[in-house]
Amino acid sequence: MIGHDLAFVTREAGGREPLIVELVHASATRRLMSLKAVGRTRGAASDPGRELFERAGFAARPVFRTDPPAMRSWEELGAWTLLRGREWSLETVRELSPGAAELAREPEGMLARTWLAYLDCNRDAPRTRARLHIHRATLYHRLGRIRERAGDEVIGDGWATSSAHLALRLWAAHANGATR
Repeated sequence: MIGHDLAFVTREAGGREPLIVELVHASATRRLMSLKAVGRTRGAASDPGRELFERAGFAARPVFRTDPPAMRSWEELGAWTLLRGREWSLETVRELSPGAAELAREPEGMLARTWLAYLDCNRDAPRTRARLHIHRATLYHRLGRIRERAGDEVIGDGWATSSAHLALRLWAAHANGATR
């Protein structure tokens, strides 16, 4: 148990994850403990225990929490796993994508939030506009400003866009208080 988070390793839960979370939550409640997140990873008997425990602990981080607490698996985290062991800071955002860091420098982060929403919506303008509650012209105006501030490669180059997407997700987590 790490603070209010629980990390554990399984070989294979076989679809019993909800039952396991319910049992763990009931056990914590009986002990007057508040369980906020559960992280899990799968491992073979030959895998080093510390590595597996660190993976499960990473999956239980606050940024991945759900309400009510649910089990988060290392294997589900995707690109987030690339950030394990890195500081969740604006400096790391800059290392991942200087263009994204430029957008994040803006006081309210409007352009960064717009670009993140656009990428999260798979570059679908109508969905992005609906998510942000903005007019079509406003979205296209912001996308033009993003191109000016972050550079053409952040929008036109797949690798740079992927890096910017991860960097902006990290920026959003950092802005919401996640530090590592």
